[in-house]
This record gives sequence, structure tokens and C-alpha cells, in this order.
Amino acid sequence: YISTGADVADLKLYQNTVGIRNDQDTLINTDLSNIDDTDNDIKYAVSGGNATFEDNFELFVFSGSTYAPGGNATMDDMDLNGTFDADDDTITISGDVDMTGGTFTDGTSTVIFDNSTTLTSASESMNNVQIGGNGTLITADDMDVDGTFMIASGGTTTFNPSGDTVTFAGNVDLSNLDTFTTDAS
Repeated sequence: YISTGADVADLKLYQNTVGIRNDQDTLINTDLSNIDDTDNDIKYAVSGGNATFEDNFELFVFSGSTYAPGGNATMDDMDLNGTFDADDDTITISGDVDMTGGTFTDGTSTVIFDNSTTLTSASESMNNVQIGGNGTLITADDMDVDGTFMIASGGTTTFNPSGDTVTFAGNVDLSNLDTFTTDAS
């Protein structure tokens, strides 16, 4: 948490969560690196401008806060209630994503779903989307992909739009997809 120096009246603690909350400017990976004193209570690491959030910890962007990595970001789960400005970064997610109440600014970014993910996009579009080599992507609502949608090789992959509408504005490459399940999308 980065504060303006004023008292904080509504600070909340969450278990197994790395919270992004700031009262001033956009928080970037460099800021996260400056906060980390390399002890065990900080549940992420920043190296070469790229952030890796520890396994079994959710990235939670609070309402009114903005996270713009300025480098790649790798995480298990993501709960977006504020703004995530992905710009031209690669965002790798191996757990569930909930964008309800938040804003995902996709820029020219790539989002890689690298394990089993249920995606609640809440009408937020993504640029390039990739299902990783052993990835499963299940939609919980409609999905909008502005760039390329592709499936990585080297594993078992599943795409399940589960009855939701998926809109593709760019190229779609399903050549490495192992399982496609649908309920009339």
C-alpha cells in the first residue's frame, strides 16, 4: 500500500492475497521492487522489471487503484476491482480471473492462461489471448478478444466457452487445441 501520508481509515487485510492499493499514482513493478525487502512476508518478486506473484496468492487490485506493470506479470488468481493497465506486457495467469467491478486496459498485451482458469471478464476485452501448453480456459460470461487467440503446443489444452458468446476481432488459431466444449455458443 502506498499512501499520501494521511491516516488510512479503511485498511483491510486479506489472507493469501497480494493487494494493489494506492492513494497517489499508478503502481508499477518498479514500485513493487522498491517495497520488497526480500524477506518472506512479501509474496512476490520483481526481477528485470517483471513481477512474479507467489503460487497460491491472488493479485487483488482495489477499487480506485491502478496497476500498470511496465513489465511482465505472472500470477495464480486475479481479482480486479480497480484498473489493470496491461499496455504491451505479457500477463501469465494460472488460476481464476474475476474482472467484475474493474477495468482491464488491454493495449497490445498478451494474456496467457497457463493452467485451469475460469474467466469472469465482465465485458472487459483482451488483446492477444493464449491458452498455455497445459491450459484450460472456461468462460463464466461473454469474452471479447481484440487481437490473436491461439493455443500453445506441448500439452493438453481445453477451451470451454460454456454457453457464452466469444467475439474474436483478430486471428484465431485452434490447431493445437485438444478439447473444445460448448453449450450452444
